[in-house]
Amino acid sequence: MNVIAQNMQFAAAMPPERPRKGLLRLRAYGMLLATDLVMMAAAFLLAHMIYNINTPTSPHHATIMYSLLAPLFAGMAMLNRAYNSEALESSRISVSRAALSLVYAAGAILFITYFLKAGGELSRGVFALGLTGSMMLIPVGRFLLHRPLLVMLGGSPDTTIIVRDGVRYDPNPGETVVDTADLGFHTETSDPAHFHILARITRHADRVIVATSPERQVEWSSILKSLTVDGEIIVHGNHLDGVISIGEHAGHKTLIVTTGPLRMQDRILKRLLDLSIVVPACLILAPLMVLIAIVIKLESKGPVLFKQDRIGRDNHIFAVYKFRSMYTYMCDAAAVQLTQRSDPRVTRIGSFIRRTSIDELPQLFNILRGDMSVVGPRPHALSAKAAGKLYWDVDPRYRHRHVIKPGLTGLAQVRGYRGNTERYEDLTNRLVADLEYAARWSLAGDIHIILKTLGVLVHNNAY
Repeated sequence: MNVIAQNMQFAAAMPPERPRKGLLRLRAYGMLLATDLVMMAAAFLLAHMIYNINTPTSPHHATIMYSLLAPLFAGMAMLNRAYNSEALESSRISVSRAALSLVYAAGAILFITYFLKAGGELSRGVFALGLTGSMMLIPVGRFLLHRPLLVMLGGSPDTTIIVRDGVRYDPNPGETVVDTADLGFHTETSDPAHFHILARITRHADRVIVATSPERQVEWSSILKSLTVDGEIIVHGNHLDGVISIGEHAGHKTLIVTTGPLRMQDRILKRLLDLSIVVPACLILAPLMVLIAIVIKLESKGPVLFKQDRIGRDNHIFAVYKFRSMYTYMCDAAAVQLTQRSDPRVTRIGSFIRRTSIDELPQLFNILRGDMSVVGPRPHALSAKAAGKLYWDVDPRYRHRHVIKPGLTGLAQVRGYRGNTERYEDLTNRLVADLEYAARWSLAGDIHIILKTLGVLVHNNAY
């Protein structure tokens, strides 16, 4: 049974998707920031009015000092996690982090003005009063906003899904509980279609908590490590390998086994980098892609583009686009047979575009759609094998690489791990690089990989 048919079979069992609260959280962060800045502005306005009673000063003093302090405070607050889920959930954490950020920002201004010997003409009294007022008004604003923001977020800044796997779990009001039996999912499965169903369930979750028996905790730990969520397992034992922390949910002790590789801010930065590269690239490369499409049509009959199911982030199955490089009647959509050197299925133009990686250019549209990123682990076909074994049977960590979006290029590619996987090492070398990339992701690292990719577009293993 193909993936599409299996998806249709399980669709009726799938509960309605709940929207991820990411956009609502961003709105809440914006409201917090706006409130902080308004309270700070009010504090400096009051400082000017109070100080002006005895010592007339220009209102520009308060304006200049606010203009210096406000952006520094905003930056410090972001670095100090004054705008995150914990701050939205706890007013105490929210206020303490905001106050500490204000102290850091004020200290930075004092440090700069002292060493540059600047600001001597500005009123120290207005600065002191404005800073003191900000320390009082910002907490007031956050306290007043705390409850309305939680109401807007439905009582919690995170979307939590409980996966119930063969054990009793009594749900609390408002909780989303999914039974694995209803999905036809079991931990022993290796079927990509089943993992795709689980991905559909959890893709809008921020936190996935599994209630399962002790015998299945190890399997669930591995499964959760392949998802881009905070993954936890309700404790039914005293030990589990791979635990990174202890948590709690509704009176149950949980073992936290993963927190996902990227924070929201990281995902936004990575997406902005993707768009800043892909949008201009589509415009610049459009004439080349049109020319390649014409040559493909002239050489052999069939569609210009070749679509193939690949495994993406969270084990989600999506259709990847490539320029068709084989004769249509010999195309292998299931990737049962990987391409060999001098493969008779490959056309003349196909051989050229494969050697030069031009066949991958349509994946720019996958990136625009959000299925892929410019940099990340390469997406693999569902039937791809190494030394005759399916990839996930070669190494139990294989699905962990799906914790991040697949990429047009990646760390494995710039290290030279490309081409056919004839030996186990051909896969494990790539897997190690992919896991290293996910664990150590940084924006600078993505840029470095993109620059290095320019030197390996033509490669001996690309055929």
